[in-house]
Amino acid sequence: MDMETPPLPPNPAPPPLTPPPIITAPPPAKPRKSLGWMIFAIILLVLLAFSLLGNFTQFISHAFSSGFSRSGFHTSLAREVGPRLEECLLQDNDARNKIAVVTVDGIITGYARDQAGNSMVDVIKAQLDRAKEDDRVKAVILKVDSPGGEVMASDEINKVIAKFQTDTPGESGRPVKRGKPVVCSMGSLAASGGYYISAPSRWIVANELTITGSIGVILHTWNYRGLMDKVGLAPVTYKSGKFKDMLSGDRSTNEIPAEERVMVQGLIDETYQKFKNVVADGRKYAHEKNKTEGHALVNNWTNYADGRVRF
Repeated sequence: MDMETPPLPPNPAPPPLTPPPIITAPPPAKPRKSLGWMIFAIILLVLLAFSLLGNFTQFISHAFSSGFSRSGFHTSLAREVGPRLEECLLQDNDARNKIAVVTVDGIITGYARDQAGNSMVDVIKAQLDRAKEDDRVKAVILKVDSPGGEVMASDEINKVIAKFQTDTPGESGRPVKRGKPVVCSMGSLAASGGYYISAPSRWIVANELTITGSIGVILHTWNYRGLMDKVGLAPVTYKSGKFKDMLSGDRSTNEIPAEERVMVQGLIDETYQKFKNVVADGRKYAHEKNKTEGHALVNNWTNYADGRVRF
């Protein structure tokens, strides 16, 4: 008996493909704040606050100090001028009181200026003013190492030192105090103008080899008329008066009027007498203050005031 084999069923359809899963990146981790940076920021803010507070306090202090006067409140602005000084400590003896040191080194002049436009006279005045205002300063040492210099500059410094010793004021609102003494310490050379500014000091201290003195006045110029005649130069001068070309070096010596020589010598003699008065007044003041502790000028001291130097 023949049997038929049933037909095979058709191949079933493959199952549908599922899409792959979508993988997303994890969210970035939040950066951790450094504790060190937070501390640094806090310190910086604190310092900034102190700086602002200090500036504000200084502004208020300056406004009150410059905004009031004896006549009442005024709104004008004040500006400090003159040398700016910085106090330097030469020696610390663990004492509350201080001795200021003012140095005069080199040629005494009122013309030479520093970068800020201050002359030697300006700087010395400012230093003595600072010593005058500081209650802790009890005396000043004036260190002089100078061959002299200009008459005007020497006279100004002399007057400043003399005034400093006689009327040093106290603090604001207090009565005037007794002046603070100045002790002159001469270096290797303190002649002419160097002695001029030393004369009003309460004490003068010098080494036995210090060259000092030279009490006198000199006016020096050049006459170059002979050289001009040799090279064939002839000066032509127009003047309004007989003495307008005084001390001119292009005149021959026989063209200088006799009256001019007398006039110039009179100027020298007048300045020389001023120099002697400065020495006499300064050492008299010192002797009155020191009494038996110092020596007065000898009676014939002017005999040695002829320009000579002494050890």
